[in-house]
Amino acid sequence: MSISQSSSEVSLLNINQTVSAVTAGHLSQSKTGDILVVGTPTNVLAYDVQNNADVFYKDVSDGANAITIGHLGRNPLPLALIGGNCSIHGFDGDGNDPFWTVTGDNVSSITLTDFDGDDENELLVGSEDFDIRVFKREEILFEMSETEAVTALCPMHGSRFGYALANGTVGVYEKISRWWRIKSKNQAIAIYSYDIDGDGVPELITGWSNGKVDARNDRSGEVVFKDNFQGTVAGIVQGDYRMDGKNQLICCSVDGEG
Repeated sequence: MSISQSSSEVSLLNINQTVSAVTAGHLSQSKTGDILVVGTPTNVLAYDVQNNADVFYKDVSDGANAITIGHLGRNPLPLALIGGNCSIHGFDGDGNDPFWTVTGDNVSSITLTDFDGDDENELLVGSEDFDIRVFKREEILFEMSETEAVTALCPMHGSRFGYALANGTVGVYEKISRWWRIKSKNQAIAIYSYDIDGDGVPELITGWSNGKVDARNDRSGEVVFKDNFQGTVAGIVQGDYRMDGKNQLICCSVDGEG
């Protein structure tokens, strides 16, 4: 791994391995900024961008197919949860791994949400065997079977969560009940939860392989907003892009269009 300065505003982090997953989040109670966590087929790197320093670097023999950061169950410390081939590791900000469990198949997506309404986060895991599994700490609470590999998961309002499959399906569950789903001939590249119409309840935002971005009502699946990029959507996040104290939805295409 190395850093190269390409301009006064952009630094490149060279991992020298294939990047299989990447996310950023609050991983340390002593630091205010987010930590960048990068997964490869053999390792996971936690990197402090602001201070240009490694936080930890760990071997993960099962690889890092998907990563999420947050509080799991009653654990007081946030964890970087790494989903690999049939296993999940949880690393804290010091690189310790207080959490580990096995899954039924290779992990393809992972997120945290208060699934059962007990004010503690459960772990939602999507896998290549078409299942969505709900973990309460190390134990499986529920399994929901889908029709293809589960490529993305995101928490919505309350106990609802969004999902995307490899066959172009997106939809929303309320706990173990599927509320709606739609299927497209295009691939859902990214899904995100964001209140785009200001009604206090987030919509399911989907970025597609054909450049389309749409927002769907989380209860009905009705489209409330749509737009198009020239190229495939690369990712969706939110942030204070205008630096006015308010977060905006930020979408970017593979061509750099945003």
